[in-house]
Amino acid sequence: MDLEELLSQDFCAALEYRISHAWSQLSGPLRWYWCDGILPPELSAGYSVAQLQRTKHIPARGWIGNTPTTTLFTLTIRFGPQALRAIAQQQSLQACIPGADTADWLTLNVAHETLTIQLL
Repeated sequence: MDLEELLSQDFCAALEYRISHAWSQLSGPLRWYWCDGILPPELSAGYSVAQLQRTKHIPARGWIGNTPTTTLFTLTIRFGPQALRAIAQQQSLQACIPGADTADWLTLNVAHETLTIQLL
């Protein structure tokens, strides 16, 4: 299983759902935000697991909204120890998405249209 397979549409869909669910559990203004899709990361030719192990993050894009419309945000997906281990062992990353009971693994900057996601 290569890096593109690990970061597949299935992973992106699971991440999208978990982000929206985590925000819906909040009591503040973020409660009204949702994620309406994450595009699989476009990795440059030759991008390797070794590079990801060094940088511990990849860029991506996703649709974020809180009104009837959504905006394409720049995402940074950060890989924690569990996610890096899963990649090294070529295992699914879905188990590395934090639970929806908290949103502290998400950092949204609406003004700059960015979202940072911290995997386990």
